Amino acid sequence: MPGSSGGGVTGVRVPGRADCLHERFAAVAARFPDRVAVDDRRRRLTYRELDVAANRLAHRLVRHGAGPGVLVGVCAERSVDLVVAVLGVLKAGAGYLPLDPRHPAARRELVLADAGCAILVGDAPRGTGAFVSPADPALADEPATPPSTPVGADDVAYVIYTSGSTGTPKGVVVEHANVTRLFDVTRPGFGFTEHDVWTMFHSPAFDFSVWELWGARLHGGRVVVVPHATSREPERFLDLLVAEGVTVLNQTPTAFAGLSAAVAAAGYPATALRLVVFGGEELRPGSLRPWVSHYGDDRPVLVNMYGITETTVHVTSRRIRRADLGSTRSPIGRPLPDLRVHVLDERRRPVPAGEVGEMYVAGPGVARGYLGRDELTAARFVTGPSGERVYRTGDLGSVDEAGELTYHGRVDDQVQLRGFRVEPGEVASVLRQDPTVRDAVVLLGRNGRGEPRLECYWTPVSAGDSDQGPRVRAALAERLPDYLVPTVFHAVAALPMTPNGKLDKAALTALPTPGPEPAAAPADPVEHAIASMWADLLELDSVGADDAFFSIGGDSILAIRFAGEAKAADLPVAVEDLFLAQTPRELARLCRERGSTGPAPAADERDPVLALPADYLAALPDDVVDAYPASALQQGIIFHAKLSRDGTVYHDLVAVHLAGALDVPALRAALDGLADAHEVLRTRFDLGGHRGVVQLVGRAATIPLTVRDAGPAPSPREALRRWWREEWRTGFDLTAAPLARCHVLRHADGTWHLAVAAHHAVLDGWSFASLMTELLTAYAGGAVASRGPRPAYRDFVALELREGGSEAARRFWADQLAGAPVLDFPAPGADAGGEPSVDPDVDVELPADLVDGVRRAANAFGVPPKSVFLTAHLAALARLTGVTDVVSGVVFNGRPEVAGAEHALGLFLNSLPFRVRLDEEDWPELAAAVFDTESRIVPHRRFPLAAIRREVGAVPFAVLFNYARFHVFDALADLPAPVPRDWFFSDRTNFGVVVEVGQVPLADRWELHVRTDPATVHPGVAGLLADGFRDVLAEIVAEGARR
Repeated sequence: MPGSSGGGVTGVRVPGRADCLHERFAAVAARFPDRVAVDDRRRRLTYRELDVAANRLAHRLVRHGAGPGVLVGVCAERSVDLVVAVLGVLKAGAGYLPLDPRHPAARRELVLADAGCAILVGDAPRGTGAFVSPADPALADEPATPPSTPVGADDVAYVIYTSGSTGTPKGVVVEHANVTRLFDVTRPGFGFTEHDVWTMFHSPAFDFSVWELWGARLHGGRVVVVPHATSREPERFLDLLVAEGVTVLNQTPTAFAGLSAAVAAAGYPATALRLVVFGGEELRPGSLRPWVSHYGDDRPVLVNMYGITETTVHVTSRRIRRADLGSTRSPIGRPLPDLRVHVLDERRRPVPAGEVGEMYVAGPGVARGYLGRDELTAARFVTGPSGERVYRTGDLGSVDEAGELTYHGRVDDQVQLRGFRVEPGEVASVLRQDPTVRDAVVLLGRNGRGEPRLECYWTPVSAGDSDQGPRVRAALAERLPDYLVPTVFHAVAALPMTPNGKLDKAALTALPTPGPEPAAAPADPVEHAIASMWADLLELDSVGADDAFFSIGGDSILAIRFAGEAKAADLPVAVEDLFLAQTPRELARLCRERGSTGPAPAADERDPVLALPADYLAALPDDVVDAYPASALQQGIIFHAKLSRDGTVYHDLVAVHLAGALDVPALRAALDGLADAHEVLRTRFDLGGHRGVVQLVGRAATIPLTVRDAGPAPSPREALRRWWREEWRTGFDLTAAPLARCHVLRHADGTWHLAVAAHHAVLDGWSFASLMTELLTAYAGGAVASRGPRPAYRDFVALELREGGSEAARRFWADQLAGAPVLDFPAPGADAGGEPSVDPDVDVELPADLVDGVRRAANAFGVPPKSVFLTAHLAALARLTGVTDVVSGVVFNGRPEVAGAEHALGLFLNSLPFRVRLDEEDWPELAAAVFDTESRIVPHRRFPLAAIRREVGAVPFAVLFNYARFHVFDALADLPAPVPRDWFFSDRTNFGVVVEVGQVPLADRWELHVRTDPATVHPGVAGLLADGFRDVLAEIVAEGARR
């Protein structure tokens, strides 16, 4: 613990039979009667006034039956009255049962009933039973002196309910002595005094509030009660910290991440903080890097405290220094002086230094047990190695030679497979219900490639059933999800046992695998066809029947291409099917169930959903060869581009640095070929001739080509940036085609930049990459692959319009976003504004070993790499904002599922809300949840964002995430000339924050880009979000390496 700052109260004890919290408070109040004890910024009470108010409330509660052994519910908004209520209950001799008024009423009533609570103190009656309000004016008639109650240090101070593994909450019974000794042992190191100002930031139903409330009141300090709304708005909370001169701050790491962002946005103002204590969840030291870089690690002192409700708030203490910021684990330090932490193995034997075991806590901080749960108490509060009573935490830790503890996560008997939590016993239990199965056991094993899988060992009822493995597997598949169905089934005469009568797992796993790995090879023509398509598509030698598409290199673009090829081969497959049936075996079964529907018909050019009025069509100019409505995203982009009056908004650029002589006629011919081949390069928009925006496809268009010499600059790349900074302001006339321009910038060293600028309304990122690939290939004289059949952009618009009218899609999105919060980022300062930058706020390359680790983690978790990156993004948002119910925008691809779709150019995207809860940072489980969320969104990915906005009443997200893996660039690898040397990308949207993870063209390198809108978001957010992203990614990679 940090050194004492000296002075103040040094531990007031009340002589006599008891040493209770309220008695200690009374002694402090007698010493500092006129100091302010509590303040909620609307009202404040001195220690004398708080003591009297609590005494009067206590007398009323005693008349209602409160006393030792009785629990009184406390349910009030965070205010001075809440503090009076807690103290008044204790002065009545009872224990308090804190309830959060924001928890569901059913949860509160369940807790009250479980605790047998017949008295409630609060700001409003809730349920049945006696009710007392601390604000009741009639309390003035009660005595101002404390009631006489026979309460002792071993009586209940409070019961806090925590979540149970079965879903039923359990009440932890904590005695007065548990709490008073906590401050006896921490006071010398922390130096708490009457000069400290604390905040009560947390819900009273969270035991961190015990530390906050009594830390101030037992030392003569002042506690500032933070209103719930302020606790959820880091900017307002920062204002409170500064204005109130807070010296002792207690935060969960998640909440502190939001505060840290607000602090950065405010320019790191001076504060009175001398101590910040972290608790309540795992601290990743790296998350403190921005804070420490500005404030250092001496003032305030940063302390990580590990603890559990069952061990009275805190167990260990560890000061965090600058040197700790690179740690990927959470250092939790040493036990408090009166506690002991044993790190034990499964047989409760101490593990050697450095090895991981389960942590058991012993000492006077260990609570009494669980209220009314004797069996559960006996299971968790057990006898330790030295015969003392210990609490089995369920947390993993290690201790080094110096006695320092490190937190390693939770103990879990379940296993992780393909990102899902799997309980093998559940699978075995279902197997035993099969009439041909006598007994069964399911274990986690690995195949010849080292990949995890479930393996089943079963004993048949009769010897003649030993060949029933396939039928047993099929029956199991009808009752359990595919990830719970074992890959291997071993029929054995009996399950081997050890001499002690336990299952001999070693003997089971030593059994030879019977022949080749079951189901490894495609078993029928449909499986063969799918596996063959995947092998060609993913450039693999072979694909097994149980290989998962996204785990062997598939992505959303390749999924679209496969779906088109499958339909052409009479296989009824849609993109969303690949999220539900990820292997050739599963997909083949799906196809057989549906039957063959033949090739998907192309969209009719006269599709009625695209129909425009005849008189409108008749009045169109002669050069227009097609006209149809703009897509919803096109209309949104056009609206924001026009609204901004800024030519840089949605004005995109892709440039490549080339070596070799410039052939202008060849470049001109290549550009003309592109315009002829792709209608979007001949498209303009009618913004007022119809009730909605209409896109008009012209018969011909010439892409402008300008060639100029670069000005003096330190490098060709800097010359390009300087040129683009000026050119960027030259916006497009959306009513004139083409909405693309080509520029050549020649450099003094003989190299040149080929730069294509386009309006985002006609090209998405993949399309832009395809255009550049085609342009360079055609310029070099090569054959362009995209000149074959491909869908028209009108096909996509038709699909979107139909989806927009889907009631099922509307209900899906309404349910998906019910009650969802919208993240809020710090606003820019008063001096914000100025010219937008051509570069993102953050533009960094991710380390190669980190990217390799992402691939390994994705394989270990059974999800695509995209899910790992997206998980890191969502977790970084949660840490930065302090919100665990996270909604981010994510870019989805909506190309038609027909052959050649990947070669079509256009804006085939939709930005959709992506909601995931991050209550716990269990990376495999979160990655699986992210992939599952994407799987559920895919069937509704074309439902327009504008329609979602109308449904929920606002834009449902404040940040947009994009995963950019444009492998179409790979076609340039064998291009003889010109040689691409370096790529430059620039774009700007109307979103306040955009995060993109993308692969560098023609390289196995990945970059992270974060761009903020300087007019709406403080630029400091970008750096914090990028740091958080990399920190989380490193943690996920470390978790993947352990599997």
